[in-house]
Amino acid sequence: MKMDLVIDSIQDWLDVTPQQLEIVQSIYKLELDELTASPKQIQQEYRKRTGKYLMKPNLFNILRILQQRGYVAREGVGDYHVNLDGIKHNLKAKESKLRKDLENFINVSANVESHFIRLADRMRRPAIQYLDQMSLYNEIADKLSRAERLYATARLPAIAYTYASYAAIGRGPYHRILQERALIKMDLEVDYLTCLDTQSAYRHSMELYQDQQRALREAQVISSNLGKIIKNYPLISISYLPDPFGCDMLLSERGKQTELFMFLRDQKMEVRGGMHIRCRNAAHQAKETFMSLKGSSLPLSGLNGARFIKSKTKELEMTSAKINTLPIPSL
Repeated sequence: MKMDLVIDSIQDWLDVTPQQLEIVQSIYKLELDELTASPKQIQQEYRKRTGKYLMKPNLFNILRILQQRGYVAREGVGDYHVNLDGIKHNLKAKESKLRKDLENFINVSANVESHFIRLADRMRRPAIQYLDQMSLYNEIADKLSRAERLYATARLPAIAYTYASYAAIGRGPYHRILQERALIKMDLEVDYLTCLDTQSAYRHSMELYQDQQRALREAQVISSNLGKIIKNYPLISISYLPDPFGCDMLLSERGKQTELFMFLRDQKMEVRGGMHIRCRNAAHQAKETFMSLKGSSLPLSGLNGARFIKSKTKELEMTSAKINTLPIPSL
């Protein structure tokens, strides 16, 4: 028996956007009606459900992401169907986490005093946890959901990326919470130090699209987003530091509590994991280092900031034009 996909909470449980969920539901409806879920039929069903027309490039991009996540599968050239086993698998993983959270909640509720004694003792000792890439960004996302301020070094600020670009590399929850808190609710202060490596946006887009022109357009969109953020969001501070940092860091701050994360990169400078460091002294020193670097950086604000970003985008376009005839790198 097929599960009922029309559940409000399923969007959060599966970590999908409202538009992605509508696509899944459209495919599911076509299956129930015993119709072939071709891209054209999905477009028509989506329009019936939402009253909006979805361009084919956008539809194919969403379908690609849903296939990568295991929620949708394709048979033949253009026959999509909802992968119920994949959905059940992801919900099962979510269920395990929720059960563990509930057990912890019950345990703390029953032993409040002993819990705070252990917590006070733990705060006096540094704790370092090594995490793979997905676990690292999920942990950061959890901290950001309650943070008041964020300090981060970045090759290019994540807040400017499109959701598709970040979700494709396993950082969807982090990106969604960051944009929701900083750009929609505007209740999170963000302070970035960046070397504005627009090439990193291009590389990520190449991995996603395997097409040089689409990758360039995506990188241009990210640069444009960055310019709009600088112009329209006073709680977001972005400063340019030309030399790459010795080690990338992120600080999530709430009141007097600061969480420190440090990133580990491979030879291609891609993040492969990192460390979550729980230590007041280490967090304090990291913040002092950040503010010291900021003192020697170039603030990107107003018209000058927008012009500077535009010049970096032009550099990317010129570099891309030179390599446009080279073979597409494989994943």
